Amino acid sequence: MIDLAGLAEAVATAEVDDAARHAAGRCLVDWAGCALAGSAHPAVEVVARSLDVVGAGDGCTLAGRGGRAEPLPPMAMAAADGGRIACPTLMITGEYDPLCHLEDAMAFYDTLAGPKEMWIFENEFHRASQKEAIAGLEIYHFEADWLKDALEGRLAPDHRAIRLVRQAEGPGVYVDASRSLLLPGRAE
Repeated sequence: MIDLAGLAEAVATAEVDDAARHAAGRCLVDWAGCALAGSAHPAVEVVARSLDVVGAGDGCTLAGRGGRAEPLPPMAMAAADGGRIACPTLMITGEYDPLCHLEDAMAFYDTLAGPKEMWIFENEFHRASQKEAIAGLEIYHFEADWLKDALEGRLAPDHRAIRLVRQAEGPGVYVDASRSLLLPGRAE
């Protein structure tokens, strides 16, 4: 994590020109205004409720609200409300996503109430960009195809599928649902 206070302290005032100081002040005021005004947004209510469900402590202050809470991973906050999501949901993740670990994504997937599907791109990180795994095309075509099926009611209410999209095999997301994501269970 970056120590912004330490960085600010280390920069000599003489090294920063007036225009940069002015811009930094405007950014700080803008951030504070957005944080305070946004504290009444319905999405913040969801986060606050989630903190109540998964447990709050005294780690940080919620801007514009009373009380303090422990900082939580985003998926932990989302999981508290996952059961309220009943619409068809497609989750796409990389097997080694550093921003949303596969275990967290799968835990959230498990909480979703509606029809759901997860595509896990083998050996991929946050951005699913392996064109070799999906016939050399962009992923958007496949997402649109899935969305069309969902909007046309082709997904049963109990639809559940986790698909491991192999790195270089080509059939992509149209493979059968995976039985196991763990090696050696990938060998079928």
